[in-house]
Amino acid sequence: MSAQPATFTYDPAHSVQFDVYVPSDLTSSEGEIKSLPLIINWHGGGMVAGGKKDLFFPQYLVDKFNAKGVIYISANHRLLYPSSTADIIEDVHTLFQYISSGSSEFASYLHGIGIRVDTTKIGVSGISGGVYSARAASTLATVLPRPKVSLSLYGMAGNFLLDFWVKPNDPNDYYKALALDHDKLEKLVIENGGAVVSDAPLKIDMQKRQATDEFNRVGFFVDWQHKGILLDYILNEHGLSSKINQFPLIERINHIPENKKHLLLPLDKDTVPTFFIHGTKDLVVPIEESHAAYEELRQLGVQVGKAWVEGADHGLLDPSKPPNRIQGWEEAVDSGINFVIEQFDI
Repeated sequence: MSAQPATFTYDPAHSVQFDVYVPSDLTSSEGEIKSLPLIINWHGGGMVAGGKKDLFFPQYLVDKFNAKGVIYISANHRLLYPSSTADIIEDVHTLFQYISSGSSEFASYLHGIGIRVDTTKIGVSGISGGVYSARAASTLATVLPRPKVSLSLYGMAGNFLLDFWVKPNDPNDYYKALALDHDKLEKLVIENGGAVVSDAPLKIDMQKRQATDEFNRVGFFVDWQHKGILLDYILNEHGLSSKINQFPLIERINHIPENKKHLLLPLDKDTVPTFFIHGTKDLVVPIEESHAAYEELRQLGVQVGKAWVEGADHGLLDPSKPPNRIQGWEEAVDSGINFVIEQFDI
């Protein structure tokens, strides 16, 4: 078990923070400063909710990376609506600038325990909605220092043009585990999303046995899926989903405004090597998301890896025994971690 994390504010203007977990078995000579690789993980929550330490915190990732001598950061970002995906991308840039600065409070903290970040060995990871931030770091040449590798766990951002996102659905078929409080949601809608938020930890509503947060921001995700309008908020272009869903999937990109396409974070040959983990029965984020990104990167000649976990629902859970994870989940995660370590060459 890792020690308690230290918390840092990397964007004081919007009070956006991250937690850092360092390996517990550090050994160094007196006065020696060790350079260690770093993995940055962004939490799930559909981009609209969640936080760096909440109900779905992946302690297993912290422990496994720390055991391999890797510093682990759990990062927040401004949450979608009223903030935008452009704001989330800005947060990714700000975070990378902060962690690579030698004069930050974070750098001073690490120096005090005899370590520094090896900026040539930074990896990124995302869980569910957090994959959008990881993909921004993986694809944008303006994110410096450039990460070496990316790990995607049952993530969004592979293809936001799928029917799953742009056509109406019955949320009862997909999101029985996520709360939709209509009164709280209506209040947020009236307030145009309410205040700018970067931390909305998910917790269990014990009466309903559903995941929620203080303001039921996760209800946005359920509501948008029900209406088929998630893309409208990803691109800040209301009415776009109903406009493009009339076309075949292969043609939809041609109907996205040119000044909005960059927010879909297009892949190219310079995208960093990426490993995908996804359950074949995921009802919250379809495996087609990861399929699309994996195949596109493979065709671009980018090094990729995958672990499709047979029968697993979102979070690699066993649909017949929630909240237990399905058999084979840990082997899939270990494969992804080993892929990251190989890219670090340690």
